Amino acid sequence: MSPPSLDSATSAASTPRPRRQRPRHFRPSPTPTAYLTPKEIEMLRKAAREHGRYGHRDATMIFIAYRHGLRPAELCALRWDQVDLAHRLLHVRRVKKGMPSVHPMGGSEIRDLRRLHREQPEGRHVFLTERAAPMTNETAAILPHRSDID
Repeated sequence: MSPPSLDSATSAASTPRPRRQRPRHFRPSPTPTAYLTPKEIEMLRKAAREHGRYGHRDATMIFIAYRHGLRPAELCALRWDQVDLAHRLLHVRRVKKGMPSVHPMGGSEIRDLRRLHREQPEGRHVFLTERAAPMTNETAAILPHRSDID
């Protein structure tokens, strides 16, 4: 047996390989998403409305945090002077070196905030406790977990 010639080795290496076809359809991730869907948010809001004495406040907190991407600290620090109901704007002051921004508000947010403003005692903060003190970060963080969904 003779060794293969150099010409046959280079010609085999120079022939292009067939390319693998990539699937054209979207493959869902095997891990579940880390974000809540609008349907899940509605379920949370409904459960919050039916739970406890301050269901409307809790449902509004969940909705505002979801719609504007607020952390619990930003939600608790939200004051009425940051809410512009006439122009439908929310002035958000971020924590953790975030940039302050102005967010537009939808009709359901405006209605919920107006009702909250009518029903709660006068105060600087939007979300108050039973004793008219600002909500704590811990309370806002556990709010979705308190709303039990079956």
